[in-house]
This record gives sequence, C-alpha cells and structure tokens, in this order.
Amino acid sequence: MNRLCIALTLITLFGFAVALKSPICGIKASFVGKCKGFAYIPQKNRCVRISGDCSGKGNFFKRLEACEASCL
Repeated sequence: MNRLCIALTLITLFGFAVALKSPICGIKASFVGKCKGFAYIPQKNRCVRISGDCSGKGNFFKRLEACEASCL
C-alpha cells in the first residue's frame, strides 16, 4: 500500500513538473494597463488576448505565436 501511494505521488509530481513548458506561463497574467497582448491561461490551456502591462515581464506576450511557443 505504501509503495502504491509513493508511486502515485511521484506520478502526480512529475505531471505538474512537465505541465508547463516555462515557469512564466504559471504566473497570473496582468489585466491592467494600456497595451494589448496575449497571456497563457492554464485553466483554458490556451493563450488569450488581454490588456496588460507593457513591461514585458511575466505571463504577457506581444504576439500570439510567442505565447504559444512558450506555453503550449
């Protein structure tokens, strides 16, 4: 029984580790600002258009292709 629990825990942790291609994709996207771009939304498993921060940091991409290449 203990081995089964350990195995399931390891499988679950491995799934979380490979779920995101980049740690940036797990950061909550900023929805405040004057720039338009794209952010990866884990719950939808896709990149969506948002209005957000222009600083270029975190989960904010100016192009859809860049978001998809980094997060999908």
